[in-house]
Amino acid sequence: MASRIILVCDGDTFVYSSPQAAERGIELVDVENGEYQKGWDEEGRRWSVEIEQRPRPTVRLVSASEYPLDLEGLGNSLVAWLISMGAPVAIPVDASVGQLLRIVELGQSARYATNKWAAALDEQ
Repeated sequence: MASRIILVCDGDTFVYSSPQAAERGIELVDVENGEYQKGWDEEGRRWSVEIEQRPRPTVRLVSASEYPLDLEGLGNSLVAWLISMGAPVAIPVDASVGQLLRIVELGQSARYATNKWAAALDEQ
């Protein structure tokens, strides 16, 4: 199973089910405008978003394997996004990346409904 991809784009955070899903969901113009600042998979490997020139420009995710794992950076980015969105629940200091991803995904799908945020914490 492919690892989920987490991308920071112009201050927002997007979680995709796989690198291929991310490539399909990213708009070329956003990449051209440099709006994707950071990217990881759920194991903490860094990813970058690039434009591949083949018959026509196409969005591609490229693993930045030369960098060490960055679970701390990924976790910090997810917490910062949750706080910026006004997550109405306390985020545990020792929350795992998996727990944070679950909160983000539930929050995004529920349009930040309070009971969904709390449910994500309770399930972990």
